[in-house]
Amino acid sequence: MNLLFIFLGCMTFGLFVSYLFNRWAGITNLTKGFTTGGVIGLFTGLSMNFFMYASMPLNMESMAIDVVLSTILGACVGTTVAFVNGKMK
Repeated sequence: MNLLFIFLGCMTFGLFVSYLFNRWAGITNLTKGFTTGGVIGLFTGLSMNFFMYASMPLNMESMAIDVVLSTILGACVGTTVAFVNGKMK
């Protein structure tokens, strides 16, 4: 069941970035996709961790690792979405 939720979380994040890129930003450039996706991942990671650690003991190392990984994931998703958008035009 955990793998299903990981899959659904990844798909939801990818669809969210794709929606933003297509509807509002029109991003088809790989560099813009990388940087914009990274910023989205950074803010998503920070937001999620602030809410999560509001109800549990703070672990700065785990929080920092998660925010860095969220930023990297966002950059990869942003690059991929921009690549696909560029090919579809």
